[in-house]
Amino acid sequence: VYLVELLTHPAFILLIILGLDLVFGDPVYRFHPVRLIGRLIALYEAGLRHMGFNGKFGGVLLFFLLILSTLLLSIVIYKLLEYFHWILSWGWYVFLGWSSLALGDLLKHSRLVAHAMEKEELSLSKIHVGNLVGRDTNLMDFPACGRATVESVSENFNDGVIAPIFYYGIFGIPGMLLYKVINTLDSMVGYRNKKYQDFGWCSAKLDDLMNFIPARISWLFLSCAAIFYPQL
Repeated sequence: VYLVELLTHPAFILLIILGLDLVFGDPVYRFHPVRLIGRLIALYEAGLRHMGFNGKFGGVLLFFLLILSTLLLSIVIYKLLEYFHWILSWGWYVFLGWSSLALGDLLKHSRLVAHAMEKEELSLSKIHVGNLVGRDTNLMDFPACGRATVESVSENFNDGVIAPIFYYGIFGIPGMLLYKVINTLDSMVGYRNKKYQDFGWCSAKLDDLMNFIPARISWLFLSCAAIFYPQL
């Protein structure tokens, strides 16, 4: 009884999730939950545009379709596994939580950039920076590599660490999943261009709303790190 209570305690589950992420990093494989969410977004977007829902209403429909299907599928799998044994459903939720964090990979890639810059290896620095940012790194010098790394770590510290943990503390694993859905939506359709100005409006606004508090918590952590470790 005590073992079950310990394993299912939210704080213990979070420790397990953080430990898995720090030791093994974000799992990379074809059926990663975030990748599957991305494919669903592309599928729903194509269907909605085909039906003529290209504006803000289409973007709202995209959000609701994605949230309903993602949460429903995760709950169905949880209940199905729970029917056989609680440890299976527990493992499923731990897996979803692990897939929602990216602290381990963030630390790994940023350290690789730092080590390459310390050795004054520009070509290697640009290669490692390319694992953190989506921009072209070919013309970057050392200062540009450093700035890109700091910017990426600052942004992803919120998106991949603080915000998922914040919503886990409020809603549990479904909260982490909800945040990842909205964050992935924003990264795919939340652009201010002709194609997504209206269609991506809902996703962009929801992402801003979901990140309002976590972003300020991230700022506090980063500010403290800058004060106590200025050499970083």
